[in-house]
Formats: sequence, C-alpha cells, structure tokens
Amino acid sequence: MNRVRILVLTTAIAAAAIPAAAALRAQGSAKPAAAPLPHATAADFVRARMAGMHMAATLNAQGIQPRARGNGALGDLHWSQGLELWAAAIPGLFPEGSAHPQSRAKPEIWKNKADFDAKAKAMGQAAARITAAGKAGDLAAYAAAAAQLNGACKACHDAYRGPER
Repeated sequence: MNRVRILVLTTAIAAAAIPAAAALRAQGSAKPAAAPLPHATAADFVRARMAGMHMAATLNAQGIQPRARGNGALGDLHWSQGLELWAAAIPGLFPEGSAHPQSRAKPEIWKNKADFDAKAKAMGQAAARITAAGKAGDLAAYAAAAAQLNGACKACHDAYRGPER
C-alpha cells in the first residue's frame, strides 16, 4: 500500500516536472541551470502516461471501490488523494507532438484538447469529493463520488483511448 502511494506521488511529481522543464527551456531563465535539462521525447511521455494510468487503475480498484462497498476505512485518504494528483498531471502529459505508435491515445485528444483537459478535471473533482466524503466518514457520499470517478474515467477513455494493441 505504501509502495503504491510512493509510486503515484513520484509519477505525479515527474509528470509535473516534464512540462515545466520544457517551458523553462522554451522561455529561457534569468539564471542558467547548473546542468542542462533533459529533453523529453514522445516515448518518455507515453511511458509516464502508461505508468500513471496503471497506478490510477490500481488505486481505484484496490482502494476506492472496496471502500465504496463498505470494505475498508473511509479515512484512508491516500487512494483518493493520489487520484487527485494524477488527474491534475494528466493534461501536461499530453502535449502536442506526443503521439506515439505504442500509445493508445487517439488523435482526437489534440483536436479537442480543451474537452480532454475538462475530462481530466472532472476526474480530479470526483476524486476530491471522495476525499471529502472519506474525511467526513460518509459512506453514501463516498460511494456516489466513486461512481462519478468511474464515469469520468469511462467518459475520457471512450472518447480518447484507442483499442488495445
């Protein structure tokens, strides 16, 4: 359980750092970096996306859904907090030009980026409602938010994820 939390947090931090590093390279900085920033490739983004999606599915399946059925402590918040972090990182992991043959990402992501980003935000909002319900110990609200989380994931996958290869 702690390993999952560490992996999610590490992925979220790395996901946030990749676009930030690219933005700094593009803008330049007042102070030169001590070492050159690494250049992220489309394959790097795909690996980060695949790892994050796998971890998000694990957090949902092993943490959120059992608790939504009344199995587990609702106050165990790292499951939903990890999904909140992941949802916030998703848009930055799909920059223009990061399509790749190993990815299931459909080209529609970049044609409808605002909608894609809104779907990631909806996932984060559902995860935040799970966190709030967990803090309150409200199983009914937790279960409702867990259903919203599943719906947010499905809506995005239906629109923007291609078939397995």
